[in-house]
Amino acid sequence: MKKIVLVAVNAKFIHSNAAVYSLKRYCEERALLRITTLEFTVNDNFGFILSEIHGTEPEILGFSCYIWNIGLVKSLVRAIKKIKPGTIIILGGPEVSFDAAQLFGECPADIIVEGEGEETLSEILSETDLYEVSGITYRDNEGRIITNPPRKKINLSDIPFPYGDKSLPENKIIYYESSRGCSSSCGYCLSHNDKPVRFLPLERVFSDLDFFIKQYVTQVKFTDRTFNCDKKRALHIWEYLISNDNGYTNFHFEVSADMLNGDALTLLKHAPEGLFQFEIGIQSTNPETLRAINRQTDSESVIKILGKLKALDNIHVHLDLIAGLPEEGYKRFAQSFNDVYALAPDMLQLGFLKMLKGSRLRADADQYGIVYNDEPPYEVLYTNHISYDELKILKSIEKMLDMLYNSRGFMNTLSYVQGLFDSPFAFLEAFAAYWVSCGYQRASQSLTTVFKILYTFLSPFCDDRILINRLKYDWYISGNQKKFPLSPCEAIRENMENINRIYKETGASKRFPIAGFDFNVITGEPRAVYILFEHIDKPRPGSQTKNIRTQTFFMDSV
Repeated sequence: MKKIVLVAVNAKFIHSNAAVYSLKRYCEERALLRITTLEFTVNDNFGFILSEIHGTEPEILGFSCYIWNIGLVKSLVRAIKKIKPGTIIILGGPEVSFDAAQLFGECPADIIVEGEGEETLSEILSETDLYEVSGITYRDNEGRIITNPPRKKINLSDIPFPYGDKSLPENKIIYYESSRGCSSSCGYCLSHNDKPVRFLPLERVFSDLDFFIKQYVTQVKFTDRTFNCDKKRALHIWEYLISNDNGYTNFHFEVSADMLNGDALTLLKHAPEGLFQFEIGIQSTNPETLRAINRQTDSESVIKILGKLKALDNIHVHLDLIAGLPEEGYKRFAQSFNDVYALAPDMLQLGFLKMLKGSRLRADADQYGIVYNDEPPYEVLYTNHISYDELKILKSIEKMLDMLYNSRGFMNTLSYVQGLFDSPFAFLEAFAAYWVSCGYQRASQSLTTVFKILYTFLSPFCDDRILINRLKYDWYISGNQKKFPLSPCEAIRENMENINRIYKETGASKRFPIAGFDFNVITGEPRAVYILFEHIDKPRPGSQTKNIRTQTFFMDSV
């Protein structure tokens, strides 16, 4: 029996690759084979990855290819063909499904699988003559490049549960699909090519979810492109998860906001805090841009629905924006940013347009003057509406957004300073410009340094007393136990006798900090307070639930 190895090179250690698990299970059951899987990250040393692959002595070697790993995969293929020239190398995945013939000129792979791989790979491994295998491009014995007809879509029920052998990847997010395809036709996305949407039967989904729940998996991330495109089906799955909650596992979904109807919101209000995380692609609030990318959404109604979702206060809401889309210049993007920021999402991702192979927007790039990098991830460089210099500024703003907002480490300070600038975007724009002008982008900055930099930048705009109090609160609420680092740090003189009395009365451990403030930074009340910042265990380790509990003690009552 030939030695078969499937390799995934993930973007981060915490990620797992659902594709190799699905391929392994399907091919082992259908072709009666034994398959080894290996997972690495793009940050692993090239020599280490090559050595690990070589050590398995593969005769047939498959790679799962994406925009984040294709460069590394091509280098590995070239090296493997030099040290084990007889190895049959198969490539699959979205990054190789649309220009297979060109790819053969870039690396010496033998077979490229286009589209879904389970049935195709099973036939290849069963030693079916390649000319009979649909959905592949390959080199024949004379070195000619042959492209076979495309493969028909597989029935999802025929694919076994990828983790049925209990080979769950440890300490990683578990990816799970209950459907394939997408009901939308967004111009920047590949999923518009996959229609109609195909669903696993609900009974099968419930059985699969039971496995995750009983295994106390930390996080399950649904890969369904628009999970709630079938509203009733989504309701059934959410209701099942609410009813069978183990108090530990949380579930992440990509959902469409305009499909969250009244029934969905009524059900979701009963979800335990932290059980669900929703990622929602807003991308832009500019009607002209939405028309250009073929997104059939009404921004005003979406914003109203998201307001209701956020008001439930039990679901982590992650919203996405994309810079560099057609018909949206720098100033109009700033408006989209402020529109979405006003919804107070738990995370706001500022992404940049990627011109993916096979996407409609890549084919129409000249129409919108979109110029992009030829190398993966094919990111936009400039368009008819936004310049390279403006996108550079947005890159800096993205870093400030992640550092100050998405980290959740400066929320009390942000709530104060935003009122001192024309808009949240204007604040981040000004701070990003200051950050770059001082050269801070040239090296990694510690959290302590970031607090000091932010204080120095904001001082000319703020009441110093208010600013110090708010920064001090953010320092401790973020989990820092060391003394607040700014030199004018004590907004009030902290009396150790009072602090020790609070420790005694509450029974709190002295490893939890107590800090003094000369007004109540939580409520805004002008009375001076002490605040105890007590670390507690998160009910769901993979969720975004805050694990700091505060207790407030008024100065005059201590």
